[in-house]
Amino acid sequence: MATDTRYTPFSLMRQGLDEMDRWFTRLAGGTSSKEWMGSASRMGEWSPAVEAFQRGSEFVVRVDAPGMTRHDLDVEIGDDALTISGERKSEQKNESHGTFWTERTYGRFSRTIPLPPGAIGESAKATFSNGVLEVVMQAPSSEARRGRKIDISGQGGEK
Repeated sequence: MATDTRYTPFSLMRQGLDEMDRWFTRLAGGTSSKEWMGSASRMGEWSPAVEAFQRGSEFVVRVDAPGMTRHDLDVEIGDDALTISGERKSEQKNESHGTFWTERTYGRFSRTIPLPPGAIGESAKATFSNGVLEVVMQAPSSEARRGRKIDISGQGGEK
């Protein structure tokens, strides 16, 4: 059975992010938000990759946090959003006879993920394994949230 995904919370979020990218591109004189954020990460700021999806009657958020421990992360949930923040600390050693080079980024980050309608924040549980944080909570299944088309009746001679 094919599902119409044009109007899911994630497709609407993607449309909003695409519009923000177009806005940043115009504002920054041709520099897209992805390029702008890339230059920000080179200055020591970073943002971990996030994956959010519906799995049956669960809403799942995964965050890639390599080089961190569960103690480096904070997870907070509200009525309509999940906020994950933390800090990856740099443990650089200066060597007087050698060269030091790093392309890893360090610093604080905060990511806010909107929750789908009907998600039950009180049921959220978080686990951390092999550098990946996973937060799982109850949410209505996609079949339960599926909309339907409503016919509009006319009055008089309208067809």
